[in-house]
Amino acid sequence: MRGIARWVGGMAVAMAVFGTFVSCSRKDASPLSITDGPDGADAPAPGTFTGLDYVEVITGGADRSAELPVVIAIHGLGDTPEHMSGLFADAPFAARFILPRGTESLPIGYSWFPIHVPVRPDDPVRIAPRVQKAAQRLCRFVASAALSRKPLVLGHSQGGMLAYTMAVTCPEDIGLAAPVAGFLPPPLLPDIRPRHYRPIRAFHSIDDRLVPHDFDARSVDGLRALGLDATLQSFPGGEHRITPDQRDALLKLIANW
Repeated sequence: MRGIARWVGGMAVAMAVFGTFVSCSRKDASPLSITDGPDGADAPAPGTFTGLDYVEVITGGADRSAELPVVIAIHGLGDTPEHMSGLFADAPFAARFILPRGTESLPIGYSWFPIHVPVRPDDPVRIAPRVQKAAQRLCRFVASAALSRKPLVLGHSQGGMLAYTMAVTCPEDIGLAAPVAGFLPPPLLPDIRPRHYRPIRAFHSIDDRLVPHDFDARSVDGLRALGLDATLQSFPGGEHRITPDQRDALLKLIANW
């Protein structure tokens, strides 16, 4: 719980300020699998792959060299992968969390693309090219990892927008998308039902003051209109963070995936 408190507190500070691969011993192992990490399976281990820095966290007391389900967790504006990893460090199941680092350094944390916070009514259309470019880079990151099982991709805020976009940009490379407090920019919504598609399980606080819940609802409605498997679970409150209830829902989704 201390890790959760640190993450929530740090995000509050960041939002106030901004307004807002290593070789493996097994031939079939992914280059994202760090086998020579720090003592303690759950200690964050840093790495770099396809030009992106990342942090790896092993949960459930599993061995770092074991073949495990993979979760790609994408942080939001002003956050860091080390900070976000505190949400999952005490997960009661065995999994490999890979947390890539945003490409733009900020006074506090990192960003994936320029964005105004709070998000304005015309921003979902205006930022679409930036979101798509960042998502394509993350798609290359995942596709090059040669994972034995398609990863679950989750993200918060900016990361939520990227998780949405990866689900429609490179569905062949992921297994499921779980965006939190994000949305899919309307220009990135497919015109027709895509040949490949992965389910989306979105989460959002109803009264979110920075990224409106309505943007998320419109995204899910647009995807469902194409006959795609997308759902939105709404939570009370207006804070722009992963709340304890949302964290519990995410962990349940991952455990049952």
